[in-house]
Amino acid sequence: MMAPLYRPTCYVRNCTRSRRSERSSPQHSDSHGRCRVFTEDSEWQRSTHLLEFILLTFLLVMAETDVYKVSILGKDSIHCGFHLVPYIARTVLDTLPASAYVLVTDTNIASLHLDAFKQGFKEELSRLGKQSRFLAHTITPGETSKSREGKAVIEDFLLLNKCTRDTVVLALGGGVIGDLVGFVAATLYVPICSFFHLRAVVHPYRRSMRGVRFVQIPTTLLAMVDSSVGGKTAIDTPHGKNLIGAFWQPEYIFIDAAFLETLPPREFSNGMAEVVKVSPILSFLPLQRDP
Repeated sequence: MMAPLYRPTCYVRNCTRSRRSERSSPQHSDSHGRCRVFTEDSEWQRSTHLLEFILLTFLLVMAETDVYKVSILGKDSIHCGFHLVPYIARTVLDTLPASAYVLVTDTNIASLHLDAFKQGFKEELSRLGKQSRFLAHTITPGETSKSREGKAVIEDFLLLNKCTRDTVVLALGGGVIGDLVGFVAATLYVPICSFFHLRAVVHPYRRSMRGVRFVQIPTTLLAMVDSSVGGKTAIDTPHGKNLIGAFWQPEYIFIDAAFLETLPPREFSNGMAEVVKVSPILSFLPLQRDP
């Protein structure tokens, strides 16, 4: 389960400097109001609402543009925008030729967004006149699915449907889906020669003996800003979390801010904590400046 957002017991603000106080007892303001201690839940809620307002303002500004692209590893892999389902279908089909496109999600996300993806891919496949298949597979939501057994279920689904080496797998969901599906994509071994009767598209990727291409479509704020970026994939074991995994870079990361409309407030706060955490980290990193 996702760790709850950390709530400090005491903050001390000075007129020239802010710092965290480790003292548990409240400190009263002096006559000049130069020092104030925040111990009430209302103060924390106001600060959280301010962060939400900042993020939503940014999203509204971004909504006025088409798609904002971010370069990673020398490639415009991250695409951000609003209501991107038709754009996702068009981009994937145009740039990632395959005999099959397999979307994996959980039952919670499926009830909200799966029909839109099915319709979007169906329309684009019809427009392009392609004979490629679009398959969807749903799993049980929650951390328990991110296991060896959960990985085997997805692999069996792909093999049962005779998905070839050129298959593109799409991970639609939060961090659990992204980690699990990414690890499946990184390790799946499907020799294309064994399924020639499917008239599979011969793709240069088949020169590599393991791994299929995959696409990240995060639906939680935490996954959008953290787990979907960087190619980190893993599953849990009885001995601990994320102990078995691989680095496998997605072809695309589509960040559709419209998915946040259905995100529970607690999950939104978890994502905001990760966003805020980046700021102090970056302040300690040397930034490359133009001469």
